[in-house]
Amino acid sequence: MLPTARLLSATSRKIRGTPPNEHLSPTQLCRALLREASYLPDQTAREYFHRFILWRFRSYQPIDKASRPFREINEKPKQRLLAANIDLRASEKLRKGRQALSLLRQANNGEHRPLRKVLLAAYGRTGRRRHELIQPLLQPAIPESSDALGAILKETPANNKKPLQELYHDDSRVLSFFDAPRGKSGDKAQIRISKEYPQLEAVIQANGQYRPRSNPRHALRSVSLIAPTTNSWGRPMPVKRAKNMVRNWYKYAMERMLPPLPEQEWDRLHGLALGDIKWEPVSLRSIGTVRPEGANTDLSSEIPLHLLEQSGPASDLDQAKNRLLHSLYPPKSTATDARDYTSRNRITPRFMQRLYHGIAQLCCKLVWESSLNRWTVVWGSVAAKERLRRVWTDPVEADLLFSGVDERGRLPMPPRNVEPLQNNGNLQHKDSQ
Repeated sequence: MLPTARLLSATSRKIRGTPPNEHLSPTQLCRALLREASYLPDQTAREYFHRFILWRFRSYQPIDKASRPFREINEKPKQRLLAANIDLRASEKLRKGRQALSLLRQANNGEHRPLRKVLLAAYGRTGRRRHELIQPLLQPAIPESSDALGAILKETPANNKKPLQELYHDDSRVLSFFDAPRGKSGDKAQIRISKEYPQLEAVIQANGQYRPRSNPRHALRSVSLIAPTTNSWGRPMPVKRAKNMVRNWYKYAMERMLPPLPEQEWDRLHGLALGDIKWEPVSLRSIGTVRPEGANTDLSSEIPLHLLEQSGPASDLDQAKNRLLHSLYPPKSTATDARDYTSRNRITPRFMQRLYHGIAQLCCKLVWESSLNRWTVVWGSVAAKERLRRVWTDPVEADLLFSGVDERGRLPMPPRNVEPLQNNGNLQHKDSQ
């Protein structure tokens, strides 16, 4: 979570010998985060983090200083926090905000791990957006016809409770996602996802079968709950313990599931990973300039900021003062200073394509198969392999590839120019002479 903006009017706490991020006030920190988010090399990441940063700061804005009603990141209205709670959380949120600023700076510098972490959050493999992508899967399917709706209404009991809600006498929403238990063996029962949630069932089945190596989450190893029907004394399982088993498995599945992306976003990511869509870098900003006092209005009189910052002190007294302050308050070493700068990369189209390929392996989309009358899940790596397989298995004439070589793939040696030998009769005649 990103920082609070409670102390908007507070002065920045400037301490000598501390990293620059420690100086930032909440307002400056918000602007710095938005600025770094605008430099990210991916369009989806820029849009997501811009929206996310504003949402986090507005969620901690006091009611008396709010200029607009606060809404969730998914445009749902939400009640603001109390001023006392904001004051208690301010320092911790500011610390996390400074960490987020360092992460965005490292990503913009071309460091592989921070940039991959940013892309994973932007495409919903980690973080808040992953939970947002899960929400559409938790909505029941809409019946295709009135006959299907009538069949559902006939199976639904009068109290409108789902099988597990009726069995365990509990109205929890978690229990509504499951079908009634089915006997798997003598003392085991299998509980699967309800047919009313076909998208959720298809995604869980696909996550159980597909296990990429670079998955930031633990693999989903069971696609259904196998629960014992009796306890260790051979008695029927208590209802409370059975409900806890269902809740724990639901939590286990939600923590390990990789939700599908929207089809249009998945197609764009897949095209960037394969090189079909050209990666467009962020346009470079011009360097700021300063006009000295008393200078004319000509543009040639302006001085770039980086040259102004590199200029030394004006007098020997200032130099002695700086040396004294440096000896009294030595600069604090940070993780950025100790980091090996060889980990930074130039952000090129090839570098981004390799990153996109790794992210696409973790992303999927839902496709409706009318012939099978069900939802199927397509993963990015599987689609890429199918394309490469079509490229390399196209029929090609063998003469075009292996013409002019022998069985070992070597060029044959040209024949030597040898004079023809005389016949045997002439040789015998010469010997008799």
